Amino acid sequence: MSKLTSKTRLLTISLITVTALVSCGNSSIISSSSSSSISSSTSSSSSSSSEGTKVNVLENEDLTSEYIHWIGRTDYDEQQARVNFYYTATGFEVNFYGTELSVTFYAQSATDSGKRPYFSIFVDDADLPNDEVISIETVTQTIKLASGLTPGEHKLKILKRSEPYDGVTAISSVKTDGHFEKYVADENQLKFQILGASGISGHGSLGEPNTGRNTKNSSSLHAFGYLTARMFNAETQFVSNSGLGLVWGAHPTNLRKAYDYVGLDKSVNVVEKEWNHTSWVPDVVIVNIGGNDWTSYISNLSNQGPAKIQFKQAVIEFLTHIHTLYPNTNVIWVHTNSSNGTEAQSAIGDYSKRKQVKVVVMPKVGSDGDPEGANGHNSVYTHIRAAQIIADAITEMTGLKQVKENITWNA
Repeated sequence: MSKLTSKTRLLTISLITVTALVSCGNSSIISSSSSSSISSSTSSSSSSSSEGTKVNVLENEDLTSEYIHWIGRTDYDEQQARVNFYYTATGFEVNFYGTELSVTFYAQSATDSGKRPYFSIFVDDADLPNDEVISIETVTQTIKLASGLTPGEHKLKILKRSEPYDGVTAISSVKTDGHFEKYVADENQLKFQILGASGISGHGSLGEPNTGRNTKNSSSLHAFGYLTARMFNAETQFVSNSGLGLVWGAHPTNLRKAYDYVGLDKSVNVVEKEWNHTSWVPDVVIVNIGGNDWTSYISNLSNQGPAKIQFKQAVIEFLTHIHTLYPNTNVIWVHTNSSNGTEAQSAIGDYSKRKQVKVVVMPKVGSDGDPEGANGHNSVYTHIRAAQIIADAITEMTGLKQVKENITWNA
């Protein structure tokens, strides 16, 4: 049960399903369940607008056209005619002229209440914590994300809050009652790459102490990586999943391998499609990794010395790989003064490009009187404090200016 009540403006959202509003944190959650009572003004047609060259439907190859901007790592599945996206905080942004917009989703784990995906919706100038939240409850579902808007130009952004091991998600259709405008990217917008495991993925960040983790009480958008990037108005690209290690971990794949592929599937195996690193060049990379190397492997060894050496070598190899791809990128390596963090910090001290790496110590779970989140992880309160510490370190290191205030979260 959430501690917090909604303070947001509720959109009038029509679904091809019946909707029920549930309070969760400072956001409005729109929970959907199947119904034979259909309320939707969305046309069943999948063709583009016949008004000249104006487009009101994005489907098939148009899902990768100049009318839609994808955020994070995605790939177009020609056979299924949909865009798959795996990592948390991945989604899209569109500009459109009209009064409403609907999206058709695919969600592999929709029928599992603990695993179904949650998304944050931002219409026009909406920002955290005033996002609208939806969950997908049938494997294929069309949801009207915005309706009743004043006729005119609008923008809509949607970001997934859930993780790869919660199941593959995809989008096969985006429609408006008006038409889409060509998306023109802001060439000056910063790009932050966010790499790690459960902490940076917002595992349990919206949950209560002594409760289990699920997709409802977890959100990367309420975790320190995304919150830091938000203060710089930076676009993000996540490569993260709970349980990942740099070398060892709870899953078949580690972060180092995942980094070079487009995504992870529900079993946390890499999707066998290499990521094109030149397609998106980060200004800043935030890394928080290593805890699972210890809990799943190193801490169980009677002689930890060789494994610690291997871990430190892996830290240097990973940083070298990042800087080979992106020679001018600054890296922020975050830890909580844990064993893995201190070993990583020691390794970074000997790194040839250590001037491009800053080690930042963030607060531990439940520190300074903060409540814990779900499953023994940081709550949103600690994530907010950590984000400010990291943002200040980035400003000190790079001179980049924070253009947004950090969010607040009221009980």
